[in-house]
Amino acid sequence: MDIRELAMLLLLLALIALFFLLRKKGDEKERRRLKEEREQRDRKRKEGFAALSEEERRMLYLNAMKERSSFVLKAQEDYETSFHSFPSFCYEAKNNISEGLISDSLGYFVIPAGVERIAAFFFTGDLDYEDISAMTININGMVFRRFEGFSEYMCPHYYDVKSGDIITIEIEFNAKKDFSIKDFGILLLARKERK
Repeated sequence: MDIRELAMLLLLLALIALFFLLRKKGDEKERRRLKEEREQRDRKRKEGFAALSEEERRMLYLNAMKERSSFVLKAQEDYETSFHSFPSFCYEAKNNISEGLISDSLGYFVIPAGVERIAAFFFTGDLDYEDISAMTININGMVFRRFEGFSEYMCPHYYDVKSGDIITIEIEFNAKKDFSIKDFGILLLARKERK
């Protein structure tokens, strides 16, 4: 290999390295932009909740729970239902050093045979919904749907699944506050056998 070929090879390697560096910087910038947008939307939602009276907040919560009860009763007409609870999740803020929103997974669940639909998100007991910024349901490692804010994730929806699918749920919340969630999961729906 002569000096000219070596110089061309070094130039090509330098151009490839520069391309990857610029792409990495662009990806980081895009991640920062998306994070800032999520945090801004979260602030606006929280400001909206803060403007509500305690009675209005309670009514909002009660109405959402009534809709969920109606959803379950309707689902039970066509499906055998059962509930899968993810492990309890507990986060302790570290001296308020962390900033903004962070996300974490509640774990995973493999869809058993016979289940053809799920409904997310369900929980038992009261949930301090203002502390949750967003929830994401993933199926087989791919983001299936992201819900931002109480009104979105409290509204139950059907999701078609099949045996063996892996379901994970991620939650996004404020890093500056202690946060815990218990008995949170998905409703499993298996088609009733017609007689």
